[in-house]
Amino acid sequence: ALACLGAPFGTVKHSNEVQEESVLQTEVRGTVDQLAEDLRAATNGDSTVPIEVMTATTLQFLSPDRASTYHMRRIAYQLVSHKLQRAVTTSTDTDGSPWVLGWSTPPSNAWVTQVGSVRNTTLFTYLDANAAVTATAASVRTVKISVSVSPNGSQARQYNYANSATLR
Repeated sequence: ALACLGAPFGTVKHSNEVQEESVLQTEVRGTVDQLAEDLRAATNGDSTVPIEVMTATTLQFLSPDRASTYHMRRIAYQLVSHKLQRAVTTSTDTDGSPWVLGWSTPPSNAWVTQVGSVRNTTLFTYLDANAAVTATAASVRTVKISVSVSPNGSQARQYNYANSATLR
């Protein structure tokens, strides 16, 4: 009788794992695609590069607010404790550049976790116009985004999702 109890439990456990993997894959795909879309719209209203902060795990840039004319958004992404987080603030002025933004660094309560279980430590790679890696914001033309996730910290089942965005 005990052998019969093991089969349904194993099926339920497997079903839960498959569901968790599916949710995680959907979250990472949606997050990376949103990030790429945000970057493609990035601008600061003049001819300079809109990227304000750029590391392997942090990216902060300016982008127009699609919901309100003449407002600018500061969008930031960061990797903290295996979680990719996003924060957004909107400018308060309505007369265009130079923009007055609500914060220079996001307050801790502004960060919203977009996806957890992130395994890689290099999320962002910055390329210049010649597709060479650069560490200079003024030279950035394309940002490559790569996120690897694994359910329940399992190294055996890891999913990678990548996208890139070319700045205007």
